[in-house]
Amino acid sequence: MPTVKAINTANLRIARENMGVDTNAASKKVTASRRDIVSEWEKGNELPKWSQVSKLAKVYNIPELLFFSKETLVKNEAIPD
Repeated sequence: MPTVKAINTANLRIARENMGVDTNAASKKVTASRRDIVSEWEKGNELPKWSQVSKLAKVYNIPELLFFSKETLVKNEAIPD
């Protein structure tokens, strides 16, 4: 599956923090092959594959599109359905 072209790294981090999950735990839920890959995505060092974005959205219980939104999520605020 192809890699995304761009992603809102701030929304990746905020969505994870809002769920109370650390990057290592989130990485384990997304892929078994790379330890702490979520940290690399949040730093902008690497980009996820579409399948990984889908898994991450399920882990964080948010729509996938929020990872691509130009509007930044608010920390500790309820994420809309």
